[in-house]
Amino acid sequence: MAWTLVEADEEGLDGHQFKLQTQGLYYLTYRAGEQHLALSDVDESPIGLQKLGCITVGPWGVKLKALDAEFGISSAHTGPTEPSYLLNTSTSESSEIILLRKDDKVCVPRVNKRLILKHNSAEVQVNSSVAADAEVPESEKHQVDSELLRHLEQDEASDTQDEDLDQPQMAVAATHSKKAEVSRTTPTASVPRTQVVQETPAVDRVLAEVVVSSKKDDEGSTTGETPSAEDTAIRSTELFSAALSEPSKITENETIEGPDMTTETSQIAPKDVTPTGDEESNELSAASPKPQKARSKKVTVQIQKRSSRKRGSQELDAPSNGSAMTPTRPPKRPRRSNAASQAEDTTEVETSTRKSAMSTRKGRLSNVQPSPSPQPSNDTRQSFDPEDQWVGPKPVVAFSNSAMPEQAAIMKFFKNQGGTKVESIKEGECNILCVRDAPLRKSTKLLMALVLGIQIVTDKWLSDSAKQKGFLVQHKYMPSNPEQERDWKFSLERIWAQKQPDLFKGFTIYFTPALKQHYDSFREIENLCKLAGARRTMSKLGREFMVADEQTILLGLEEKDPDCKVLVEKGFKCFSKDFLTMSIMRAQADIDSDEFRIKIDTVTATESKRKGRPRKS
Repeated sequence: MAWTLVEADEEGLDGHQFKLQTQGLYYLTYRAGEQHLALSDVDESPIGLQKLGCITVGPWGVKLKALDAEFGISSAHTGPTEPSYLLNTSTSESSEIILLRKDDKVCVPRVNKRLILKHNSAEVQVNSSVAADAEVPESEKHQVDSELLRHLEQDEASDTQDEDLDQPQMAVAATHSKKAEVSRTTPTASVPRTQVVQETPAVDRVLAEVVVSSKKDDEGSTTGETPSAEDTAIRSTELFSAALSEPSKITENETIEGPDMTTETSQIAPKDVTPTGDEESNELSAASPKPQKARSKKVTVQIQKRSSRKRGSQELDAPSNGSAMTPTRPPKRPRRSNAASQAEDTTEVETSTRKSAMSTRKGRLSNVQPSPSPQPSNDTRQSFDPEDQWVGPKPVVAFSNSAMPEQAAIMKFFKNQGGTKVESIKEGECNILCVRDAPLRKSTKLLMALVLGIQIVTDKWLSDSAKQKGFLVQHKYMPSNPEQERDWKFSLERIWAQKQPDLFKGFTIYFTPALKQHYDSFREIENLCKLAGARRTMSKLGREFMVADEQTILLGLEEKDPDCKVLVEKGFKCFSKDFLTMSIMRAQADIDSDEFRIKIDTVTATESKRKGRPRKS
């Protein structure tokens, strides 16, 4: 194969071509004033010569590298109005290379030139079929044709039952194949013989010979007789290729047998069926029946009635003289309609699972035993005392230091029963706080629940509710820690589910900046104080706080708080953060008590304030 660059202008090709070798390196150059581009395989830079790009050719294809000019690359199927890919010029830091394809258009905007990459495939010399026919001698050609015709006649003589409709096409293909072998040109693929079975789609397919006896003049019954050997040989070619010439006639008193009804036949008047389709009626010979063998021996089957609808189970009459019958394949069971199935069997069958329902639909309803009335399952049956059942709104639960959110099965029960989980406690949006069955922690959720009167329960309430398949009353699962209550001097039972809206009523609560930073969410602490009745909350530096009355509560972060030291030096009473926590847990704000008052040694504070650099001796 070979690559060629063809230079073109705006109107079309001008015929200037650059042939590229199979492998090599070329430089695309241009000199001002010249009409065409130049292609050189020498890396030279004379004065006035512009080195536009570098073209590399190899067995993998052609690639273009931009040097001193930009290139616009577009494929062969790209329209004139569609944008092309821009290949930027090379710099000291980077360079761009693109692999070109066949019929790619390379535009050089700098010199207003276009190039088209062409590819010429290698030509292979092959003797043509015309020349091969001319080389074959006339005598040898007649000999090949005569041998081919002789083989075709033998094939036709061997096929007596099925007619091959593709015979002319096969003969032509075989003729060309013989000629190709003589001329020693490229051989053609052999054409297989195609067997075609011709049948009528609208007629029931008959796998064995059908013999229908004619009606007698004196009797109203039908009789079947075995045909002679000659008739059998004549009919054998018609069993699979064509339909019966004329269907049997049925009298008025006959009821056709279908999939969902019975058959009552009083008189049937079939007409003789001829295998060749002629209108002449051929009477069947009354020869004695002979035993018939398999399908290859033309098995005779006697059928009394035919129907245009789908066939049900066929009843075959056995030969009268004990002739041997070859067992035939049983027919498929007809499809039953919904109406017929309901008429035959009115038993109502109830199933509890989808699997049993599917198996019932696949089988016959008459074979399914009626199941007893459904009983409530254990999952829906309540086994706990009705007095322990919680009656009220659906639980909206917040969790604090609880292990329940990690229990997937319990949380699934909680959601299925209509429970809702919330992350924070807000007024009117939560009614239960669930904590671990352990000593209480002074969390913001716990203090918020005590102020709002929300019921506090342990994890055991939710686990027992899941076991009993229903929510239980909460008061039996109130946290109980006698030792902790004795140390903290409070009673959870006394304040459980009791609101405290007037705990800090009329008070202003001050927080030092250090204590404000101590809380994870100071906004929740401000909301907690307001829900407990506080008038306002504030936080600023201790030196800026000048006036404090009896309705102001100052809170600081122990003795290490610098603002707390300033407030104490000014003579203000300052309390620790536990004052807020224990006031809510005890439901009482005692500002006259010194239990949580921060005390700082004034002498130490004065000395540390006067301490400076020692005098020089």
